Amino acid sequence: MKITREEIKQQLQEIGMSQAEFARSIGATRNKLNGWITRGNVPDKWVKKFTKVLSGETIVDNNTSFDQIPFFNIHGNIFNPDENGLPDKDPDKGVVYPGVDADLILIAHEDSLAPRINKGDQLFCKYVKEGGAINYGYAFLIHTEDFSWIRQIMPGKDQEHFCLKAEAKNIPDLEFPISDIKNLYWIVNVFK
Repeated sequence: MKITREEIKQQLQEIGMSQAEFARSIGATRNKLNGWITRGNVPDKWVKKFTKVLSGETIVDNNTSFDQIPFFNIHGNIFNPDENGLPDKDPDKGVVYPGVDADLILIAHEDSLAPRINKGDQLFCKYVKEGGAINYGYAFLIHTEDFSWIRQIMPGKDQEHFCLKAEAKNIPDLEFPISDIKNLYWIVNVFK
């Protein structure tokens, strides 16, 4: 199906939906949707869902099942993850967000990376296994025996340390021993 950026923008305005809401409603990621719009072409297998939602219909697809992402309301250090990165605790509930790849969702408990991440935002997190790659400059949830922080991870003073950076001006950077980190979660998406 051929479509221009202007056409999709106009149609989304008519039905009162943002691109993110539209992508979620058809079970696609926003990046995937943006790619289709940029190329001006929606793949055939998505056309039916695409046109239904643009015409104002709600999609109920009994042939599609989405895994629930465990939802945790977390304050402090309660993590003892299993091999999949899930805490050893029953989640408050599960949440279905089609097209979102995350191991768990939790509520931000601090404003250290405001305005990017604010207290109360939903954080979609992927567990970083021991020895896993760390992308410097990205936001992480860092757990130790005593604390949990939401910070950017930057290179530390040596191979044994990370620099935990906050964007809030009143919170100083922290040189932190890597060996003291109990669990690490990469924040892959934030819903306000």
